[in-house]
Amino acid sequence: KKLKFSGYIQSRFRNRETEKSNFTVRRGRLKASYSGDRSNYTLQIDATEGGVALRDAYGEWMPNPNMTFWFGQFKVPFGFEIEQSSSDREMPERTDVIRALFPGERDRGIRLTYTPNPLKPRTVFDVAVFNGNGAVATADQDNHKNIVARVKQTFGRNLDLGLSGYWGKATVGASAEVKDTKQKMTGDFNGDGVPETIEVTIPGKPAVPGVKGQQNRFGFDVQIYNLLGCTLRGEWIRGKQPDAKAKSASREVQGWYALLNIPMGTKWLLTARYDVYDPDTNADKDRLRTWGFAITHYATDHLKLTAAYEIPKKQGVSGSNKIFTFQAQQRF
Repeated sequence: KKLKFSGYIQSRFRNRETEKSNFTVRRGRLKASYSGDRSNYTLQIDATEGGVALRDAYGEWMPNPNMTFWFGQFKVPFGFEIEQSSSDREMPERTDVIRALFPGERDRGIRLTYTPNPLKPRTVFDVAVFNGNGAVATADQDNHKNIVARVKQTFGRNLDLGLSGYWGKATVGASAEVKDTKQKMTGDFNGDGVPETIEVTIPGKPAVPGVKGQQNRFGFDVQIYNLLGCTLRGEWIRGKQPDAKAKSASREVQGWYALLNIPMGTKWLLTARYDVYDPDTNADKDRLRTWGFAITHYATDHLKLTAAYEIPKKQGVSGSNKIFTFQAQQRF
């Protein structure tokens, strides 16, 4: 079949110490894929109680077996965790550094994937050009386009290594001018019992130029499989990011994580993850460290149950804001 539909629903209960517990539909994905002659097309939406949002909308063109061009909105080819599907991820959410630097994981642009030997794809090159504002923004905030490059190398059956780079500029915190508006109001404003209509002026807001700065990032990732039956993954990212709140053109950011998967037969999986995110390496007491533990049960071919417990700890802040999550994922 050339046209195929797939998707998944993540129903979740979440309890955080500083918030009220809540049942929610974290993700409700519906994906349509079409396979044509040397071309593929993908459209994916996410429907939750918060509304419907576009996630993926892109076409792929393969002029030859070695090359694939992507056009549209898709995941940024940087590191491992960004491109890993949320339906396959062992923990409820991505790490703090990924969520901070790549909110939504996607952007709009063009991408080229090159595989020297498609029959044995041990080396894969990716290069892409994006707006640089992510998929949430409806338009580019400036005239700068950002470039992403990644190379992945597979060694044997058990080791994958990746190097990623991201170069660009970004404008953050900008807002357009809001002009004064006039509005008519009816009521008894002078207290004489007679309704009257008056015109009031609602003041606008001046335009905010925003903060322009470098948006450069470099990363290294590793995946080790069949390590005494387990899987070990890690990723390290460092770069510069503009800061609208601090009115800073660039601040040094850094983050990394390590994750261990321990299978317990074919139906159970234990996961431990430790991630660190430093939003400003030149500032003190702002580093966030999080321990995360999860147990996953593959109940059927289409149902996955996960219970996770996370312990975030911010430097300089006493105590922690522990999070318990139970999630049922149904996939089709």
